Amino acid sequence: MAHLQPIGWSATSVAEPTADRYTEVLAELAAALVLWRRAEQPSPTGSGRSRNALACTCACGRRIRVARSVLEQAPILCGGCAQPFEPEDDQAG
Repeated sequence: MAHLQPIGWSATSVAEPTADRYTEVLAELAAALVLWRRAEQPSPTGSGRSRNALACTCACGRRIRVARSVLEQAPILCGGCAQPFEPEDDQAG
């Protein structure tokens, strides 16, 4: 172990004899993990961004993204202009 600022004694390494002893086991674990990993699917929109949140703006032009269900609970007010954030026109439906 080595001391690593600012988090303390957490920098670790594996001694060469130990790494050699567990090489085969680690290879088996790596193969098993790959077999069970869920395939990452591309975004249906192609942008890689989630479309679950609404893009909203306030009167002074600040923007936020928020879930529709959260926005429906109560208005979210801008700290700059004190006006509510509203969904952008193309997403209001």
